[in-house]
Amino acid sequence: MSPRHLLALGLALLVPACNLGPYAKHGIGGPDEQLAALVGTWRAERRGDAEVQPDGHIIVDPDRTRTAVERLALDYPAHAKILLACAVIAYESGDVASAESWLDLLVSSRTAPPEALALRARIDIEQGDLPTARTLLDRQLVLSPDCPDLHEAAAALAWIEGRSADARHELDVAQRLGAPAWRVAYDNGVVAESAGLMDEAAAAFRAALQARPGWAQPAQRLRALDAR
Repeated sequence: MSPRHLLALGLALLVPACNLGPYAKHGIGGPDEQLAALVGTWRAERRGDAEVQPDGHIIVDPDRTRTAVERLALDYPAHAKILLACAVIAYESGDVASAESWLDLLVSSRTAPPEALALRARIDIEQGDLPTARTLLDRQLVLSPDCPDLHEAAAALAWIEGRSADARHELDVAQRLGAPAWRVAYDNGVVAESAGLMDEAAAAFRAALQARPGWAQPAQRLRALDAR
């Protein structure tokens, strides 16, 4: 099982730092308001929702939204939340190199929020650089122990290293700190499945589906478990 199975969690986990509000017309308001509107649009596009124009044309174009967020970063190059959003969107789009570049900008500016460092650790884990991820997480969990993203990344690292009990503990902490129940349930299912606890895994995947109806990943894993 690849690291991405536990890490592919739809990094909405990192974007709450943007303090999303209602949709707003892009370009109206300050940087936070513009970012909230753009991230809201990006999330809708990733769900498959369409933008209906006044003339009836339907637009679904995540790349256009990504470009708009990156343009916003050019207007506000020191805005940590915007840089983080650029990194998250690049990562979710499969452009890990660009995500790393945005994270490097954040780290070099010394304004990196803990969510950015959690993403940096996730990328290190996916790339097999476990010592670097471990060092980063150990340091940041001391500095920001209340960041659920860091605990989820620590759970992923523990799982990769075969420390299932530690992974479960970190997921429990992450959920108590506010990580979405659907994501934690899915992660617990992956950890249980890898440990051979199939009934527990199935229950966790069902809980993930109940918390987030229609989510494909737990549904696929449930079908695979049922086929065994």
